Amino acid sequence: MAKRYSHDYSDEDSILYAKGVDWSERAVHWTREFEQAAAGYLQGLDREDVGAVIVYRTAEGEEAAYFDYENMVGSVYELTGRRSDEI
Repeated sequence: MAKRYSHDYSDEDSILYAKGVDWSERAVHWTREFEQAAAGYLQGLDREDVGAVIVYRTAEGEEAAYFDYENMVGSVYELTGRRSDEI
């Protein structure tokens, strides 16, 4: 069975939440964290915010990764075999 997420920041996010960090600040922070951590997989992909989820697609339009900035989790398809419609 494939891993659900390649990047899961939900535990760390709960700490920031408890400290009173605003949701929008946390969403930007964890999106940047995901993009830095997965940079090798995201290189050359198109990025589209589809509402609480950022989808990263190949030039052919195939989804290669996503980051759910509402739940602070993401998946690189090459690592997990999962796409955003499987959230």
